[in-house]
Amino acid sequence: CSRDWSSDVCSSDLNPSAANAGNDQAVCGDTALLSATAPLIGSGVWSVSSGAGSFTGTTNPASVVLALNPGTNVLIWTTSNGTVCPSSSDTVIIQSLDLVSVAVAGTDQFLCAPDSVQLGATLPTNGTGAWNVLTSGVILSNTTSASTTATALIAGQNIFEWVVSNGACPDSRDTVIVDITPLPTNVNAGTDQNVCGDSTFFNASTPSAGVGSWALLTGAGNIASVNSAGSFVSSLGAGQNIFIWSVVNGICPAVSDTDRKSTRLNSSHGYISYAVFCLK
Repeated sequence: CSRDWSSDVCSSDLNPSAANAGNDQAVCGDTALLSATAPLIGSGVWSVSSGAGSFTGTTNPASVVLALNPGTNVLIWTTSNGTVCPSSSDTVIIQSLDLVSVAVAGTDQFLCAPDSVQLGATLPTNGTGAWNVLTSGVILSNTTSASTTATALIAGQNIFEWVVSNGACPDSRDTVIVDITPLPTNVNAGTDQNVCGDSTFFNASTPSAGVGSWALLTGAGNIASVNSAGSFVSSLGAGQNIFIWSVVNGICPAVSDTDRKSTRLNSSHGYISYAVFCLK
């Protein structure tokens, strides 16, 4: 098989190998590793059809291309064998993607028994954001909205992750915590008492959450353990002695309840009043 030099024509067996520029790529940044097929007949060379690019080896089928433009870059791998036989070309598209914006999930929140809470992530400049719920049972109204609403929150820590992604680029992640303090329930100072003598035991309900404490409102009395729902109280004064059972849980306002025979205080004070009548 040979070329006819006298007629200067190309024989079929001297055509260069068909060009294969490799698979299209999406890369993060402005650099890519190319993967053309090396020709069995002839040689190959890289060139830029559109976009931009600088090759570390223009005749290397596995060249690295640098300085790609953001977006679409079309590169050409051309095989040839001399000047008479026609060349063969194939293109490859390199999508150059920007690094994602750093994920910012927002500021941690500490709240008292809300029905719902609004999250506040930062919208990314590069890439798209989406929420992951890391606490079982919590519901988000829209997982792709930076300012989505969360419901079905649990007491304690509710953890959410904001993930920014952009195709081939590594994700950026950040978490935010919504810490929920429950309101105390089952707050009851107990029933009023008529006692003979100057001492007795309180009979308040133990709070479901938070800490309770006794205080003297009117009359007299020494409380043995101010934080005990069933504390012993002594040195009661003759007549009516009113004590207050107050329950507070963390950042939540105190919750109050008043015995029917007790003096009711404004609920904003968070007190429970409890009367002991000392008969002497």
